[in-house]
Amino acid sequence: MKKLLLFTTTLCCMAVLIWFQTQQKNKLSPSPHNSSKVLPKPVNINTSIPIIAIQTWEYIKEHKSTPKGYIGGREFRNREGKLPKLDKFDSRNKYLEWDIYPKQRGKNRGAERLVSLQYIKAWYTPDHYNTFIEIK
Repeated sequence: MKKLLLFTTTLCCMAVLIWFQTQQKNKLSPSPHNSSKVLPKPVNINTSIPIIAIQTWEYIKEHKSTPKGYIGGREFRNREGKLPKLDKFDSRNKYLEWDIYPKQRGKNRGAERLVSLQYIKAWYTPDHYNTFIEIK
């Protein structure tokens, strides 16, 4: 019983510490977009999706384009079939791909991307299209 109580207490302390560090990190990090508009602060209900990916997706949905300095909006063909192939009207879905970080001259764009079904819903891929996590 004592071991269970100790384990539960340790787990709670770790959760509070992680939450606190996340809050401090978010306060210190600058806005990911070169825009004078203030972006809403989305709540990350899926901890495996970085906040910047959610903020970038919110910007894309609102503006129907990438933030200044970002690459995206090209068609993603879903050749591996890892995303739904048909929409409710049984036609081929048109997916678009987006970077979640601004392009830096002379640097690789990295593996993280967003793939969206038009501007309706999106998936985060941390590993260049091998796995997809839907953004809720």
